[in-house]
Amino acid sequence: MKPWSAWPKALPFLQLLSVCFVIGLSGADAAVMVTANEEDGNVVFRTSGSLNVAGLGTSNRVQGATGFVAPTVTGGTTNGSFVLGPNDPVGNAKIDQYLFGVDTWLPTFGGGGLVQGDNGTGLPFGTGLGLLVLPPGYDGSTELNATLTFFGKTFAELGITPGTTAIAKLVNGETITLEIGVPTAVIPLPAALPLLATGLIGLAAVARRRRR
Repeated sequence: MKPWSAWPKALPFLQLLSVCFVIGLSGADAAVMVTANEEDGNVVFRTSGSLNVAGLGTSNRVQGATGFVAPTVTGGTTNGSFVLGPNDPVGNAKIDQYLFGVDTWLPTFGGGGLVQGDNGTGLPFGTGLGLLVLPPGYDGSTELNATLTFFGKTFAELGITPGTTAIAKLVNGETITLEIGVPTAVIPLPAALPLLATGLIGLAAVARRRRR
């Protein structure tokens, strides 16, 4: 145990540690998680988190488009792609597109090709083949909340592999993680269960007769 006189000398070091700890926490929080699940007969993609855009270079502002997922990009057999958010088939909305913002490209998350979504909400967001799509003027202070729903679809119909985790890494160290859920299987009733229920009802009837 150090004497009290030694602690003042250690304060600058402790302060440095605390600063590094806070910086580490802030960096860990600045990441995006995208989840995909089968829900009520649909496939739903949801986005949460935020990204630090510092160091990503310049962006181009272009017209938006209809949201889509491509578990395997045509011509890029080891990469996948997605753009989530409001559907804009006529291209009225705008998005910021970073051409060189992605260091490690998003890998494939299934064998399916490009499929357009049926309904999207929130701020547009996506990545694929080295591109990064963000809302216009995004500065990292806003929670990314894009969704995309495929009505009446399953993972199998979209060519998505359940249980897959795909991670893209940006040039500034930020990460985008896509997690594909595992559908909940319907557990069939054992074949003997109806017979067991019938037997229990019969025993209850016999017990009532004896009481009388």
